[in-house]
Amino acid sequence: SEPEKKFGLQQVVRVVEVITVRLRFQYLRDTYILVLKQEKLEDNRMRPARKLISSRKNAKEQWHDAAKRVLKEKLGVLEQHLEEALTTPPNDMSCYGYMEEEQSSESYPGLTTIYHVNYARYDIDFDKAYRINKFTDDYTAAKGTDVGLALPPSAAKRAANPSGGSADTVTCLATNKGEKELYWRWLTAAEAEQQGVQGVEESEKSQKQMQDLRPYTGPLGSVLIGLECTAPQKM
Repeated sequence: SEPEKKFGLQQVVRVVEVITVRLRFQYLRDTYILVLKQEKLEDNRMRPARKLISSRKNAKEQWHDAAKRVLKEKLGVLEQHLEEALTTPPNDMSCYGYMEEEQSSESYPGLTTIYHVNYARYDIDFDKAYRINKFTDDYTAAKGTDVGLALPPSAAKRAANPSGGSADTVTCLATNKGEKELYWRWLTAAEAEQQGVQGVEESEKSQKQMQDLRPYTGPLGSVLIGLECTAPQKM
């Protein structure tokens, strides 16, 4: 395995599978990216986040299935509404990126952790953006929060709190400790870069990395074919 090759058999290495979703749309001259700005934890403490939509990925889960699951769990977006609103199918390989990151885990001090980060980069068709605002009545009634991704973001809501403390969308996530609130905000690409949003730059790097690994499908002038320990004849 990769950890064994890198660290040797004598060192214990923790490996974590992650799915990260970059959801964005184009409006006028700006590109907007959905960012988790802060969280209200189960004990009512507020915690800043500044990261893309992300979650653990199950080992046997396909990247696109994990992306659809996390969008439903954290935003309440149903699969059919997502497919209607995106510019490409959710399982299109042009949306996929992959990177490995090595970090020291806060949960396991002294234990090296390798994160296998799977990126799903989804673009919303702005003309169909209203479709992604559709949520089930059960979700809206049960959560009682300001659901709906609000494309474009509400200028009135932002004017009410120009400091950026307010959110464009608030959702709730059930955990084993209770329930926490997630505060989402659409940031321009420039704002996301300025605020150091985790995952934006890595998402773009992973896209280039995957493009470099994709098979070449262009025209070929000639192909030399031979078997092992033989030399092809010139014909």
